[in-house]
Amino acid sequence: MSDKKNQKIDLSQFEGPDGMQKLMKLAMEFQENEKQQKGQKKNKKKVDQDLGEDGDANSQAENDDDGDDDEEEEIKAREGCSLAYDALNIKFVQEENDLNPLFKKNMLFKPNYVHQIYGQEEEIEGYEDLQINIYMLSGSLHTLVEYSYGKKMKQHEDFLQKLRDNCFVSDFCLKRKEFNQHMAKEKSFKPIGDKFKEITAKNGEKFEIYYCNTQKHPEFSEYKKRMQVFAKFFIEVGSYIEDNEYWHHFLIFHVDQNGMYTFAGFTNKYEYMFNINKSRHQISQIVILPIFQRLGLATELLNCHYKTAQEDSKCLELTVEDPSPEFQIVRDIIETKLVIDGKFWQWFEAIRPKTIRGILQLEGIQISHQQEITQATKIPKYQIQRIFEILMLSKLDQSNKQVMDRYRGHFIKYRKDVNEVRTQRKVPYIIFDNKAVKIDVQAIIEQKKQLEPNDAFYLEEYEQTLEQYNNVIQKLKI
Repeated sequence: MSDKKNQKIDLSQFEGPDGMQKLMKLAMEFQENEKQQKGQKKNKKKVDQDLGEDGDANSQAENDDDGDDDEEEEIKAREGCSLAYDALNIKFVQEENDLNPLFKKNMLFKPNYVHQIYGQEEEIEGYEDLQINIYMLSGSLHTLVEYSYGKKMKQHEDFLQKLRDNCFVSDFCLKRKEFNQHMAKEKSFKPIGDKFKEITAKNGEKFEIYYCNTQKHPEFSEYKKRMQVFAKFFIEVGSYIEDNEYWHHFLIFHVDQNGMYTFAGFTNKYEYMFNINKSRHQISQIVILPIFQRLGLATELLNCHYKTAQEDSKCLELTVEDPSPEFQIVRDIIETKLVIDGKFWQWFEAIRPKTIRGILQLEGIQISHQQEITQATKIPKYQIQRIFEILMLSKLDQSNKQVMDRYRGHFIKYRKDVNEVRTQRKVPYIIFDNKAVKIDVQAIIEQKKQLEPNDAFYLEEYEQTLEQYNNVIQKLKI
């Protein structure tokens, strides 16, 4: 597989009418190789599809967990190795006693992902029964790493160096004496940035949200280095965010009765400037740490993005970078509520839930005011279509087969129309291996048509989306 991946490619083979077909075949081979590698990956946690407004979705791109209900087969390390997931432990501490494993067990948690640090096999070679304990000061996030093992082989890897190179942007301590110097200042820690909001979570605990930007708050740059370790641990394809005036960050902290802070999560978005007066905001990452999930904190953080986008006269819309399925549910809930609260569709207020039983009544309701909704809420057009479908579904008698068949027909037709528009886009050339390769335009269009999703694909998408929509309807009680 590796030899094939590294072989030199003759670009001339992609010229001519059949160039696109050859290119697609090559791409499919690469995709199959990636799929085989991904199949070796051990997912440690199932995706909880029933998140709703109570859930918290960690996301940058997609989560590829299949969500199967089958019990996962127990994974064992090879002889002379340790599983990285089993070895790594993270604990928030505030004072020296917290380093005792028997103290504050509720502050102990494990990462979701370790493949970006220790590879697709997620093994640490040369150690048996390895334990890597990562102690982080709860507010400042200064870090101490301690480790132990049962047996060390003659041939072994440098697991600490991999942790430095692939995870920690800012270095960590290996000696308690050095770490204690940071710990002595922890009681006086205050979050960097502008306090944006104070909230009381579902469990009655107090939290504070802070807005940060490296241009406005230069000191945030160093803190961000320590914070971004969680992007690697809790986003499957998490990447580091550079210092840039167009990156906007929101951080959320738990505040205890003594006024001490514990980092609970973060989110960020990028401001794409079309010109000096127009921009698009795009949500990139969101992470809520395991010990603070199921409290509705993700919803609170996302609402900060919508509020700032709506207050920005330059912002045209607020989008999301490749939302995962669980993230999409939270997003649907927030945006559907924005449309309901804005009273943009009078028919929604006029029709009682689950009362549409006739096709004529169904056909009489059309999507409208899209531009007005986008201007007021910053919800993009394609997402307004989803909200329309959710609100429409909330009014349907889902036991009426005739009505639901027509609803499904509208759902599929819209997506086919969108794909048809995309198919007609002409691409005169492509960039491959940093070189422009001429491709017959008509061949591209024909190839795209051949690769269009079939009816089975649309039906499967409909069934999956219908389940998501009903989840939103249930959470919003509409």
